Amino acid sequence: MLSKIKNIATKTIGNLILKPYFKIRTQRLIWLFLNRNSRDLFRTNPPSLNETQDKTINTLFQEGIAETHLDELFPKENKLEKLQQYALYLKNQSSGKQTSKTFLTYLLDPKPELDFENEIVKIALDPKVLAIVNSYFGMLGKFYYFTLNITHPVPAGTEAEQSQKWHRDPEDIKMLKMFVYLNDVDDEAGPFIYVPKSNLGNKWNKIFPQRPPIGYYPQERELEKVVPQSDIKKYVGKAGSVIFGDTTGLHKGGYATKKERLMLTIGYAPSSSPLAEQYTYSEEIKKRLATLTPAQKYAIILKPSKLNTYILKKFRKFFKRG
Repeated sequence: MLSKIKNIATKTIGNLILKPYFKIRTQRLIWLFLNRNSRDLFRTNPPSLNETQDKTINTLFQEGIAETHLDELFPKENKLEKLQQYALYLKNQSSGKQTSKTFLTYLLDPKPELDFENEIVKIALDPKVLAIVNSYFGMLGKFYYFTLNITHPVPAGTEAEQSQKWHRDPEDIKMLKMFVYLNDVDDEAGPFIYVPKSNLGNKWNKIFPQRPPIGYYPQERELEKVVPQSDIKKYVGKAGSVIFGDTTGLHKGGYATKKERLMLTIGYAPSSSPLAEQYTYSEEIKKRLATLTPAQKYAIILKPSKLNTYILKKFRKFFKRG
């Protein structure tokens, strides 16, 4: 009885308080106001862009997603080889970590250490990458997440689940993830699939709209009734392919049928996002702060509001019950 009363109370609070709270926070003018300091810092610390960065940023604004390659972002730095060697080391060191996504094996801990010598962290905080992220956000953003996963093939006829289905990420009205393929990914390896122009202010933004802090999972095959197949893109690519995608746009992926996919994912969010960092800090960070750029410092030091983070967690619990 007490459990039932608690569930009703939680649902009532969610409907009457939490939904309006996040709806107000993500109204365009309020969102800009909440991010005013990081926008000012971006204006006073504008990045210098090369041709690859400029092209990537322009495509992001036009499509919500952009493709490039590690060799274009980091010429002559052998980033792909270093990441592949690191992934092989992790595979040999452990059996991986299983999560609620049964089709994935995580090679990193759920909250890995932020180690500046780690090849993934080097890429995530590289000024060239942050310049793309921050230019798309129009502010200094925060780096909150990185993971390295193996996507396993599923038996024929297996029903798609979770991120294998069409959805929008929920936490803010702009998000950006950097996906890096560490092996060749074709149709059989579960490529990332996206509806270009489904990000904020674009052609398909209003269909199956995002509801921060809750995403949107349209019913199976409903999206294809609205969006022509010609407006849906499947991102296959060679090892080293890089995809920058605004994941508030409609996307899915990881439905591998015959081949494994080895993919690095790095997540960035606007400064006002309620997302907390999903990594732990090492003592080395304090020693290195003086050597970091303003964008790098902001990306890792900015702490989200504890209240907003708490509300987000509570709302997710309510959503799962509801």
